[in-house]
Amino acid sequence: LDQFRTDFGSRDLFFSSSTFNPSVMRCLTAFLTLSLGALDQFRTDKVTSSYDPAKTTGKWYEVLFVDPGQIGASCQEFTNEFNATDGTFQQHFSVHYGRIPFSQTYIFEQDPSGEKGVYTKYLTGAKALLQLPTVVVDVTESDGQYSLMTTYTKKVVVGKASVQELRFSSRTPSLDNATLQGMVDVARKVGLNEDIIAKLKPVNQTDCPSLAMVLV
Repeated sequence: LDQFRTDFGSRDLFFSSSTFNPSVMRCLTAFLTLSLGALDQFRTDKVTSSYDPAKTTGKWYEVLFVDPGQIGASCQEFTNEFNATDGTFQQHFSVHYGRIPFSQTYIFEQDPSGEKGVYTKYLTGAKALLQLPTVVVDVTESDGQYSLMTTYTKKVVVGKASVQELRFSSRTPSLDNATLQGMVDVARKVGLNEDIIAKLKPVNQTDCPSLAMVLV
């Protein structure tokens, strides 16, 4: 760590690796670990051993979710575009608030560790503002593509409550209860907190207008 600069109004705080207090260094390391979320533990063996992001390409529907940013939303869907060169993929996410459409694109950047299914997620053009540690918890494959996917996001903000998202997604707008229960059971098995599992809400995918219909 060569240097850190933090601007607090008119004060410029400089820390050098040659003068860094070991206690401060330990606190900083702990903070960075919390910020990254240490989420790699919440993956099934299937993900850790054979997850292939190319198989997430294409259109998806959210079916169950916990996400404070989606309060009041319906018709959640997204399309993934995988970049084989750098291992990232773009996720074009869209929802409706009533009849009003809203969309944005996220980048899923592969973790430098190379661990399968471990990402940093951020809005296109806003990486410096907010980066969200995210993992693929589990996937189910069908006909050479993933047909079910569970992802979990958590960022610990010092002095504030953590930001968490849990998303169950499918290639179809709805799933039968047995399949949904199976996805919930897997989330429990990998150790996700029961509190967030209890907050899962079904997505309203009925009477969803297309973006083109809304914009006409």
